[in-house]
Formats: sequence, C-alpha cells, structure tokens
Amino acid sequence: MATGLLKGKVSLVTGASRGVGAAIAELFAQHGSKVLVTAEPAQEENLQKVAASCSSKGEKAHVYACNLVDPKAINAMCEKILADHGCVDVIVNNAGSYSPMDFSQGDNKGQGPFDGDPDEWDRVMMVNLMSALRITRWLGPKMAEKEAGFIINIASIEATIGYPSAPTYSASKWGLRGWSKGIFEGLKSKGIKCVTINPGQVSTPMTWNRPDADYIPELMIQPEEVAEAALLAFKLGDNVILDEITIQTARKPKIEKK
Repeated sequence: MATGLLKGKVSLVTGASRGVGAAIAELFAQHGSKVLVTAEPAQEENLQKVAASCSSKGEKAHVYACNLVDPKAINAMCEKILADHGCVDVIVNNAGSYSPMDFSQGDNKGQGPFDGDPDEWDRVMMVNLMSALRITRWLGPKMAEKEAGFIINIASIEATIGYPSAPTYSASKWGLRGWSKGIFEGLKSKGIKCVTINPGQVSTPMTWNRPDADYIPELMIQPEEVAEAALLAFKLGDNVILDEITIQTARKPKIEKK
C-alpha cells in the first residue's frame, strides 16, 4: 500500500482522462490518496486506464464519467460521490476546453474577437469555470465541517495576461483565477487551503490541437511538472498556504513565424 503526503485523503480530479489531470491523479495516488477521476463520458475508456494506473500505485481509484456542460449531470455526480465516500478532502478543478472557433490568426485572416459561436463560448465557460464553482459548492461544505481540505484550481498563464488568439478561453481562465483567489481569502480561516496554478503551454493534446499551435514539445511544460506543482500544497505546515503558482518556460516553446 502506498504511503505519502496524501495518505488517507480522498481526491477528486476533473479532466483526468489525459494530460495534466491524469498526471495529477497518478501522482496523488502514488502519494497515498484514494483518487476519484472524472471526464466526459466519451473519455470513459481513457478514464478507466487512468484509474487502473492509479489503483496499481495504492488505493483503488474510482471513475465518475460526467458531462461537465450539464449542471444536472454535475449535481448527480456530486450526490453519488458524497453517497459513496462521505466527503472528499481534495478537489482539483482541472477540466478545460477551447472553443474551436475562438482563434485569431492575425491580419484578419482567421477568427478574431468578434467571430465564433456564442453557444460554443457558453460551453467553454461551463467546462472551464462554472463546473468548478458547482462542484466546489457541492463538495466544499463537508470540508468546512471538518475544517480541513484542499481546493486546487488549474487556471492558465492566459489568466494573467491579455491573450488575443483565444479570448473566450482566456476569459474563462481569468474567471477561474478570480474566483479561486476570492475563495482563498474566504476559506483559509475555515482550514481549507485554496491554490491557483497558472501553467504556460503544457504538452497535451488540447494544446497540440490548437489552430495557432506550432510548439516544440521538448520545450513545453510537461503534465508531470504541473502535477508536481500541485503536490507542493501538501508539503507545507498547517498554517502555511500557497496562494498562487505560475509556471513558465525559460525559452519560448513556440516556433516564431517569420
């Protein structure tokens, strides 16, 4: 049985079928946590593989496939989690999505700030922002009752700067970061530690598939490095909290167009 920083803790990781979410789930399992993984139902096969990998490292992992665009589905998932486990000790709000019509190619050659489908924007906001709020609203009160817990919100470097090529994604992550910093202030007196993590471009399928992507994989941030940043929250004393972590690369990971 694995032992470590998260021994005895139950952790929910959203967007856990691949990339950063899968890396966090596996690292947390390695450090002793019982891991609950969720992603959209279409990714259930990948979720099962991640859960199997987590289970091989320690506690049995559990799969909760959920369409995070659907508030009723989120409610049902959270109700089942509470029924199955009583509470969770760690929430990692990692799920993220781009709008395929939300990219500006510059010089009016492609999508710009006034282009795109507003219905797609609603989907991005629900996955990237509102699902985190709803999940935390459901599961957070049990943390407050115990006066202990961790909420780790995976925002983005695009939540710290103006990013013109994907304004809807950027807006959703600015919103997540703002909410995260607000609950940091509101929950720390209740024993709940809230950490915002802002990664730069991470080597994941979502980044590779961006229309504006021309990245050098070996220069990108690796999912395992974001997972290590998330683990930092558990390495500090009870009265010490990491507020925010921004992860960047020393050299630009993107090929410069000439």
